[in-house]
Amino acid sequence: QVFGWVTTQTDLALSKVATQSSTICGGDASRAIDGNTSGDFGAASVSHTDAEANAWWEVDLGASATVSSIVLWNRTDCCSDRLSDYWVFVSNTPFSPGDAPAALQTRPGVWSSHQTGAPAPATSIATGGTHGRYVRVQLSGTNYLSISEVQVMGDW
Repeated sequence: QVFGWVTTQTDLALSKVATQSSTICGGDASRAIDGNTSGDFGAASVSHTDAEANAWWEVDLGASATVSSIVLWNRTDCCSDRLSDYWVFVSNTPFSPGDAPAALQTRPGVWSSHQTGAPAPATSIATGGTHGRYVRVQLSGTNYLSISEVQVMGDW
């Protein structure tokens, strides 16, 4: 019997290389791509930047991929409002540490989505099958940025 095409999408970000604008309290960027969606900072699976303007977190997928959606998991033990009013960007060109959302949202070749609400505890953002190697989550204002997990769903 023929059942038709079955596409399996995987988390392309899992265990790849992640960076962020700063790190405090041991909240390394790699915690947001460790496969653990627990939003409890005490479980050692939540990233954490300092309070700064346009704080960001990003992952290098290692190669360009077709991204169908990005699932963001928020911190749940406190301060979930920190992950609100943020941007998600996808690009084949690396981002620079000083890139601000205002510049990235109009840069050619960069897919962007502005999110105004906080994931509770997670939100899925459809990307329409955009292609990219780098995925960045960046705050619009000044705050700490804590993320439990970033799942970049798609295929190579």
